[in-house]
Amino acid sequence: MAKNKDTKQKDWSIIYSEIADLLAEFYEDNRDSSPQLLYKILSEDSMFIKKQKWFINLKTYKSSGVDPVHVFASFNNGKQRKESKLEIIQDWFSILTGSGIDNDIIFEGGPSPFTVRILSGRNTDDQIEIWEEFYNIYKDKSSVFNSNLDMKVKKWYGLSFTSITIFLFLDRL
Repeated sequence: MAKNKDTKQKDWSIIYSEIADLLAEFYEDNRDSSPQLLYKILSEDSMFIKKQKWFINLKTYKSSGVDPVHVFASFNNGKQRKESKLEIIQDWFSILTGSGIDNDIIFEGGPSPFTVRILSGRNTDDQIEIWEEFYNIYKDKSSVFNSNLDMKVKKWYGLSFTSITIFLFLDRL
C-alpha cells in the first residue's frame, strides 16, 4: 500500500478491533453458516486465492470453512513483511465491507506467531464452535479465563489455548 499525504497511521490494535467488529457483525448475520459462507465468498475471489496459500491448503484438509482465527492468523505470521500484512488486511476490509481502508498500520508490539498449524483446516463443528466462542468473548465481553475455552480448544485442530488467546483482545475480556 503506497503512502500518500492523506494516509493515516493507526496502531495495529485499532485495526484489529475494527476487523473483529466486522467479523462479529458477519457472525450476527450468518450464525452457524458463517464458516461455510466466508469460505464460499473467498473461494469466488480469484485474487484472494492467488495471494493466500493457506486458503488453497484448506482443501488438503477437506475443510470448507473459515473461522476468525484463520482471518487473524492470515496477516500475523512472524515472517510476513509489513507490505504483505497491509495488503492482506486491505483484502479483508474489502471482503467484509466492500471497500478498503486508507491507513498505514503500525505493527510494533502486535502478535506474530508461527501460523502454519493455526491456518490448518478444521472440521465444520469445530469452526462453528470457534465462531461462537469468538463472538461470546469479543462481543459479549465474557472472559476467556472464566470459560471452559481451555478444554474446548484442545480438540480444535491446529490450535492451542496459547495460540487462540493471541488473537483475543484482552481489553474486551
